[in-house]
Amino acid sequence: MERENIFSVVRSLVAEEVKVDESRISEATTKDELGIESLEMATLLVGLEAEFGITLEDVALGSNPTMGEIVDLVEANIGPAA
Repeated sequence: MERENIFSVVRSLVAEEVKVDESRISEATTKDELGIESLEMATLLVGLEAEFGITLEDVALGSNPTMGEIVDLVEANIGPAA
């Protein structure tokens, strides 16, 4: 799966979870800039796991990840065959 497609899913799920317009979300946008709390982050990761059929470890992310870092985590868990 291409990075752009993964980011599109991440952006959509984040926008829905924190009720912000997708246009505010870029790969450089951080969790804190969007006001994402830890429970919302957990919900987001569960949504990504369901969407992509993977298991994510939130400990692999720093305390204030960018959306691009979340995409990196998803890409790493999808693997090259996707």
